[in-house]
Amino acid sequence: MIPPSLAFTIEIENWIEPFGITGLTVTDFGLQLKVEVGLQFKVEEVVAISFLGSFLIGTAPRSFQLVIGGEMIDFEAPGAIIFELQDKDPANPLMLYDLIKQFTGLNLSSVPC
Repeated sequence: MIPPSLAFTIEIENWIEPFGITGLTVTDFGLQLKVEVGLQFKVEEVVAISFLGSFLIGTAPRSFQLVIGGEMIDFEAPGAIIFELQDKDPANPLMLYDLIKQFTGLNLSSVPC
């Protein structure tokens, strides 16, 4: 006998400037909520929340890709975490001031290192 389960999944693709955030594009994002009940002689409910997303932050030529994902089982410690930051142009590396400028509007590129 297969134990009963329920899953709800949502996927978002190519959402430009979500919630009015300039310079942000959700290239791909998925979220799943899954509930499983009991396995044969074991009565146990499992609730799992999983997500994986890819985001484009900034505008050319100063843009970068952020990949983030994870899973939480029974609202406890995470079962998985992924975080990756990619710069598509190795000759034009991602700088900390790029992140600060993107989310605050402050241009710190002229501040000496």
